[in-house]
Amino acid sequence: MKRRRFIMKIWINLIIYIFLNIYSISIQAKNIDNIVAIVNNHVVLNSDVQKYLFLLNEKEQETIAPFHSHFLRDTVIRQLILENILLDEAHRINIRVTDAQVDKIISNIAIQKNITVLELKNNTIFNSAHSIFTYNDYYNNIKKQITIKILQDYILNKRIYISDEELNHFFSYFLIHNNKNKKIKVSYILLPIFGKNVQKNIQIKKILAKNIINQIDHQIHFEYLYNKYKKSKNYFIVNHLPRMKFINLQKMFLNNLNITKKGEVLGPFLEKKGFYILKVDDIENKKENIITEFHIQHCLIKFSPIKDNNEVKKNIFKIYNDLKQRRYNFDYVTKNLSDDINLSSKKGDLGWIEYHLFDDNFKKALIPLKNNDISYPVKSDLGWHLLRLLNRRKIDQYYKIEKNKAYRILLNYKMLIERDKWIKELVRLSYIHILNK
Repeated sequence: MKRRRFIMKIWINLIIYIFLNIYSISIQAKNIDNIVAIVNNHVVLNSDVQKYLFLLNEKEQETIAPFHSHFLRDTVIRQLILENILLDEAHRINIRVTDAQVDKIISNIAIQKNITVLELKNNTIFNSAHSIFTYNDYYNNIKKQITIKILQDYILNKRIYISDEELNHFFSYFLIHNNKNKKIKVSYILLPIFGKNVQKNIQIKKILAKNIINQIDHQIHFEYLYNKYKKSKNYFIVNHLPRMKFINLQKMFLNNLNITKKGEVLGPFLEKKGFYILKVDDIENKKENIITEFHIQHCLIKFSPIKDNNEVKKNIFKIYNDLKQRRYNFDYVTKNLSDDINLSSKKGDLGWIEYHLFDDNFKKALIPLKNNDISYPVKSDLGWHLLRLLNRRKIDQYYKIEKNKAYRILLNYKMLIERDKWIKELVRLSYIHILNK
């Protein structure tokens, strides 16, 4: 009897143990797959959160303090909600990412890690018995991120516009900031204020100073005026200053003095001694790189399967001769006769192009041209061209490079602001419900 009771007790304990283990596993599975948030027609599962946390840093999760752990989990949930909203928007405007695009990204990641794609797939992070993040999760995550990136670029490029005036204004401050600690060499012409009737003297010198600036604006060189006024010491004071830091120049002349480039003339501005006109002779550490740019229009007659070189050449020379005989003008040619239909609405305007970007045939054709001249027909790989020179200019490429930097900074700043506005709009229009965790 005792033996029977003992066996029965063992069976009861065994059944309870099995039941508790099954219940525990059931609870764990429920904790993994329960819903933490509802976003429009989607759900965010606890397993999604766990995978995201694992991806961030599996090892660190064990050592994070409870408060920080909860904060990180809440941050991940918000991020997954946002991802669902953005993916919905991408689907709405029909943005699709192909497997080929994802494979290309993964191939590049493998190359950067100096391993093969197969070695990447066999990484222990995807194949460990303790890992909840598989290679398939990794693949889908990359696909999501590419989709969101394409969506962002598409939307923000439509919403952001930077005018030339806005860029030039920002570029001016950008250069001033960059120049602040650079040593700058300047020359100045000073129209001193003296005499008993100070106010009358100021008015006279102000008119004279404006007249000097007007002459400089009309191509009279500062150096010519500098040497001329050097002889009139009673009326003008001229001087070359040694190199000094820009911030010291501001202290010496004007707190809000703006210097952006070598060769610029500033003023007139009134200080204690009189009206100053400054010329920037040099800026330290600015590597000068003068290049020539051409602003041109073109008419293009393309090669094609039904038009060989001889026929295309014949057509372009006929147009060239008709232009010479003034049967029509170049604008008419670019709009009605050119095969470059993408530029027909812009009258064949190619914009400003750096001289070194042209091939030898184009260089030979452009060099002898004066403004509004039309070139002799020029052959390229595409066909035969007629070029009309609108203008040419010499620019310091240093400023072109710096202006591009300023543009990128301004664009990124505007993108951050506009992205924040756009996401707030999407969130406001979405259904979001976070369940108690």
